[in-house]
Amino acid sequence: VSLDQVRRIMSFRHISEYDLIVAVTESSDTVLAPWRRAAVAAALAVAATLSIFLALLIFSLRELNAHAGAEEVLRENFELLDRIFETTHFCLVYLDRDLNFVRVNRAYGDACGYPPEYFPGKNHFDLYPHAEDEAIFRRAVATGEPFTVYAKPFEFPDHPEWGVTYWDWSLLPLKGHEGRVDGLLFALLEVTASKNAENALRENSQRIRDLLRSLVGAQETERRWVAADLHDLIAQNIGAVGIEIERLRGRLPAEKDDGRAAAAE
Repeated sequence: VSLDQVRRIMSFRHISEYDLIVAVTESSDTVLAPWRRAAVAAALAVAATLSIFLALLIFSLRELNAHAGAEEVLRENFELLDRIFETTHFCLVYLDRDLNFVRVNRAYGDACGYPPEYFPGKNHFDLYPHAEDEAIFRRAVATGEPFTVYAKPFEFPDHPEWGVTYWDWSLLPLKGHEGRVDGLLFALLEVTASKNAENALRENSQRIRDLLRSLVGAQETERRWVAADLHDLIAQNIGAVGIEIERLRGRLPAEKDDGRAAAAE
């Protein structure tokens, strides 16, 4: 935090021609604003799609109970859901209540490195074991409560070379007629690039703080050296002046006697 109480991200450059270091500080809100806007927009897009998905399911079920020709309505709605699944840019997964894959979209398959048809019938946590996440999924099935998390780290066990990735993701429990959760809609958006940029900014800020501390320490050390050299020089000069004064005092009586003798003559 700077003197004006605003959190800032600093960058600097050494100008060798003038032996200067130029530092530039910008408000962290200014630097991170584009990423935050993108994250909010992505979250809103996920929420909107999930809302559409749930609304269509509810509408389909109501139409099924209310009209004899509900099969056609249901077919049309699921065709619309098919288009949503295949055209959205973020990852969508439908899991049954036992957390087995029922369907994934192309974006999810591409993110995991497999075609979409690879997943149905397999258990999510057999492929991607993660005790904390499994507890979250099972709690959503048990309670029917949705869940959302941002920039959660994840490592693909089958692709360790990808390293740590970061994801915004949401769970939307889907309930049947009796209010029992029949499955989960799992929506994900990868934010690894944004998270890495944020981490890089944080590390750069720390390096700048370390450099500033080093510069302050160097200046203090230099001041001590200059003070010590100046002290030694002054002491030497005072010593020389003292010697010269003593020498002049030793010569003064002889010069006075010579003056008296000349006057007597």
